[in-house]
Amino acid sequence: MDGNVDAIVINQEIALDNDLMLIANIKRINPDAKIFVIAEEESDKTIMYEYGADEVALIPLSPTDVSDKLLLLISKSKLLQRQNDLV
Repeated sequence: MDGNVDAIVINQEIALDNDLMLIANIKRINPDAKIFVIAEEESDKTIMYEYGADEVALIPLSPTDVSDKLLLLISKSKLLQRQNDLV
């Protein structure tokens, strides 16, 4: 581990708080961090992606679903990073 955060899970309510601008601030501090938002409504998914979320899922979600989505998100990121290192 290199000490960096690979992924962050946040809920829609926090992600939509304009005062926090959480997704934008996270991406500014750590552009490689993957952000997974758990949303309540389909209409909010587009907004979350526009804010910079890497993955958005709607509730209800089982713990297995959350785990699977996080592992896939991190795995894709690591694979792309390795491919870029080879170039």
